Amino acid sequence: MNPLKSIFCSLIAVVLTTLSSVFAQEMDAASILEKVDAIRSPSDNFLFTVKLQSQTSSSENESEFEVFVRNSTKSLVLYRQPVKQRGRALLLDGANMWIYIPGTSRPVRISPQQQLIGAVSNADVSRVVFSLDYTADSIEKQRLDDLSALKLDLHAQKSSAPYQRIHLWIAEKNLHPLRADFFSLSGKLIRTIKYSGYQNVLGKERPTILQISDSINPTIKATLSYSGFKIQNTPEEYYQPSYLGRLAN
Repeated sequence: MNPLKSIFCSLIAVVLTTLSSVFAQEMDAASILEKVDAIRSPSDNFLFTVKLQSQTSSSENESEFEVFVRNSTKSLVLYRQPVKQRGRALLLDGANMWIYIPGTSRPVRISPQQQLIGAVSNADVSRVVFSLDYTADSIEKQRLDDLSALKLDLHAQKSSAPYQRIHLWIAEKNLHPLRADFFSLSGKLIRTIKYSGYQNVLGKERPTILQISDSINPTIKATLSYSGFKIQNTPEEYYQPSYLGRLAN
């Protein structure tokens, strides 16, 4: 065979092998993210209760919310505790979010990135769907707290995503999420979430406790405790901003 032809064929083989490897890794990453989301969420349509304990250097607060999820992309959050906030409601539809406060004439448009309480943003309670909002740039094997883990570097598919980058660690043996670091558009670490309290919920081991620490102000911390999971199809009209006042009351 002509030497130049042989070199050319070798180069083509290397390129095809590299492309195949990259494509396989992307497919693996996409599959992994879908499986991680299936662990965190039991269905596309479900509801749950979340209790929030927020702590700063000077105060502690407790809140309780009931969350209704529809088609994975829509979330309705109803405030249950404290009593003085009962009647408030948050609605997230894709990248759009509204809050309804009793006594006001209509819901107000807000950002999912806004703080809900302390270290917790609106998006932390309502929605962060890894497989829909993010793409994995790389997968790396690491040790985390003495466990064999996979670290996924994720970037947002759209600028409207709650966070622009996420470093996600999952257990290699069962893909349980262990920890996630969330970054702003400028690349600044905003908060860290640790997943724990795994329990059998609707047929699968799922995290029921999220511990959130604020990276900008380390004295601000929060714990989200999840319970009362139910598969339920909530009526479509509940997810209209104009309907929030009726639900809240």
